Amino acid sequence: MKSLIEQGIEKKLIRFEDDNKYIVYIHQNKRRNYTNTEEHVQAETFLKLVLDYGYSAARIQQFVTVKMGISSKEADMIVHKDDACAAVLTHQIRLSISSRSIVKILEIS
Repeated sequence: MKSLIEQGIEKKLIRFEDDNKYIVYIHQNKRRNYTNTEEHVQAETFLKLVLDYGYSAARIQQFVTVKMGISSKEADMIVHKDDACAAVLTHQIRLSISSRSIVKILEIS
């Protein structure tokens, strides 16, 4: 069975550059440092959402600056209800970096 990374490359969701030092999320044309352990979790989470849970890559925004009170922070991922990325689904994605484990998707009311 192929890994999520291998499947993501085959389905043209991601690609690697510079001897796998950088990962590119093709749908957003975002290039990130894959030597960072957290990026492994980010990549696997994105691919799990698309390949295992059936979310459209077009509806997932990654590394988006969001306003929280008076400060701004970077959201790892936002999953939208529509292709225009206007309405947000009521899911929050939490990433666990230890042991490169992936994905808890929690329903928020």
